[in-house]
Amino acid sequence: MRLALSECARIVELMPNCEVSVLLASDEFVHDLNLRYRGVDSATDVLSFPQEDPIVLGDIVISVETAQAQAQRASWPVDSELALLAVHGLLHLAGFDDEEESGALEMEIKTREALCAASIPLPACDHPFFQLMRP
Repeated sequence: MRLALSECARIVELMPNCEVSVLLASDEFVHDLNLRYRGVDSATDVLSFPQEDPIVLGDIVISVETAQAQAQRASWPVDSELALLAVHGLLHLAGFDDEEESGALEMEIKTREALCAASIPLPACDHPFFQLMRP
């Protein structure tokens, strides 16, 4: 995960000394945060909480239970799924947005690039983060 985050930071040209925190949490905890901060009454895989600081970019919260389920469905290692979710969270902290298809495609391209640079093979099966650009 650390190498994937470093590669992502390099790819999107973040300051070399920038910081993020990553919290691995339960579905219940992520659900509570999602409801409190986004008004969405369900668990999700990853949440990002930006800071107004050029060095301390913010916090990334990942649901381990959801990551495990997604990894199983995609037939790839949980560690790879956690790295993917961390990269996705960092891209949001760096200002990328996936609400529109063009932004989602840009995030998918950068995610693929970061994972490949970190020597993390992409999943062979369908994955919700890799829907716009087929290998």
